[in-house]
Amino acid sequence: MINGIYKAYPFSELAKTKTDIVDLIANKKIIIRFNQQSKNAQAFTSENKPIPVIYSYLFAWIAFHPDSLVYKAIIK
Repeated sequence: MINGIYKAYPFSELAKTKTDIVDLIANKKIIIRFNQQSKNAQAFTSENKPIPVIYSYLFAWIAFHPDSLVYKAIIK
């Protein structure tokens, strides 16, 4: 959560990406790094400081945070 805004990053969407994801939440830049081999993700601030994450099934996350934004990969 950043400034009251929740966002989910489904692994199925992260797996479609080949590079780090740079996202903007509440005017704050965050970086999502997904490891294709280990199927693990980490989040960082623009200053490269780790952001704590919670791993969950998307349906469970949405049940607790129904107003969450959900990341969708844009494949070109």
